[in-house]
Amino acid sequence: VISPGEGWVLPDAGPSQSLVRLMDAPWVKPSTVAAVVGGRHVAEASVAGTAPRDGDVSPRDVASLARRLERLVSLADTAEEAASIVTPGAGTLLRPLALGLRDSPEIRAATVGFSLTRVDATLDALGVNAGSDVNLIASSGKVPIVVHNDLDVDSTVTVVVTSTSANLIIKDAPVVTVPAHGEATALVPVEGVSSADVSSTIVLRNSLGEAVASPQALRIRVRADWGNAVTAVFSAGLVLLLAAGVIRTVRRGRRATRLGPEEAAEALEYDDE
Repeated sequence: VISPGEGWVLPDAGPSQSLVRLMDAPWVKPSTVAAVVGGRHVAEASVAGTAPRDGDVSPRDVASLARRLERLVSLADTAEEAASIVTPGAGTLLRPLALGLRDSPEIRAATVGFSLTRVDATLDALGVNAGSDVNLIASSGKVPIVVHNDLDVDSTVTVVVTSTSANLIIKDAPVVTVPAHGEATALVPVEGVSSADVSSTIVLRNSLGEAVASPQALRIRVRADWGNAVTAVFSAGLVLLLAAGVIRTVRRGRRATRLGPEEAAEALEYDDE
């Protein structure tokens, strides 16, 4: 039972053209409310097959429009007000389905292309900035991932990095809120097992775990042993400096004991200079 409301009826003009076409559709069986309440409505109905017309939207185009709509709904989950993304996008995707374009195949085809391009621009508004390779010179650290948002609303996403090698372990997937027409940096904690060049994939996901942007590849150069080597060299340098300071102090003391008071004072002043 469908109640189209008063918007389908024009004042002093009877039902609108849209309502007339709806009632004439082969899959619609008109019935009164009294018949439905009294149980006299038609329980089953058959729909006569109709051959597609040249002006109809092709199944391929319908599938493309439907896929965009699904992606729009997933993208809208990242915004506080989902309608700000879904409403204008869905309206754009419905334009090629207007009955007024049925007799104009060329215009309908152009409208399909325009709608897909327009919605694709919205779907690509959120993504990961392409960057250079990342070097990890310690056994653990945080990899910075820059996310851009060209939407008119803030977007909250989960930054999921997947490693293709056991030499790099991803410890967490941070959640970051990217301001409208801005950027935000997510710090992904990682752990390097051994030195290797590791390929990884970055995917932005909404709260339902659905991907909302195209995956971005990232190569991470893991140099887990370098951190230990640098620490060892630094520690050895400190030890050498400390030893040199001790030796110099001891030499000053020995020289001062072999000289007289006045000579020792002059020698200390010379050493200080």
